[in-house]
Amino acid sequence: MISDTNLIETVSEEAELLQTENNTEQRENQDVSDHQTSTTNNRPNQGKNVGNPPAPRRRVIGDRPRLVDRTVSEGQLLVPKKNLRQQDSEEDHPDFYEFRAKDNVMKTYWLQQTFMSWWALRSTPFAADLLPCKGGAGLTTKFLKEVLEVILEYVQGTFDRSSKILEFHHPNELRERLHLEIPDKAENLDQILQDCQNTLKYCVHTGHPRYFNQLSTGLDVISMAGEWLTAAANTNMFTYEIAPVFTLMERAILKKMREIIGYKDGDGIFAPG
Repeated sequence: MISDTNLIETVSEEAELLQTENNTEQRENQDVSDHQTSTTNNRPNQGKNVGNPPAPRRRVIGDRPRLVDRTVSEGQLLVPKKNLRQQDSEEDHPDFYEFRAKDNVMKTYWLQQTFMSWWALRSTPFAADLLPCKGGAGLTTKFLKEVLEVILEYVQGTFDRSSKILEFHHPNELRERLHLEIPDKAENLDQILQDCQNTLKYCVHTGHPRYFNQLSTGLDVISMAGEWLTAAANTNMFTYEIAPVFTLMERAILKKMREIIGYKDGDGIFAPG
């Protein structure tokens, strides 16, 4: 292999030789041109080219094998190239500790967002957090009390003569005020309480003193409490085994009804509606 010093010296010698040959060729061409001009001026047939000028001498460097594959200047060869590793070290790269600090900041931010999302879900109760969930007794009591407050507020407003019987809205307007879309995931209890308030707010107040209807009128608080009781029991009156209390209650009510109309004996059954 040829060292960098020998390569620079060799190319420098070739450059000097090439410059000398170019100067020599320029002088020879100038002498030939002057000779042709003087000869043409002395001959009678001016303008006619008599003979060809001698061919220029071939360059010596053209017969030599090239030492490099590409043309480079002497100045480029004289300037030593920097090491690639040195160039990489001199380039502006972010500091490792600065990069690690930024990475830690991003990880901390991600953990905070994840914890906030988890805490928001845990702090917002769902129906699955109520009974029979373990430890759900306190939350169940709180939820039912809030539902009761919503109902009591509605009942008290129903008997207020200064209130409206109905806050009327057209179907398109009412649809926008209600939360009627059926979600794919369960709603939280706060949304359920809000839906309860909106449901009673836009319903007809059948217990209002100025409401008259042939099918439903007035509000009996005792009957409402009875419906709460039967809904809490959540049973059916198919047999005595499944509903012993309600079966005896049914027979007692039917007996009293027969006495009112004058039947001494008979049978009957409760039917919905």
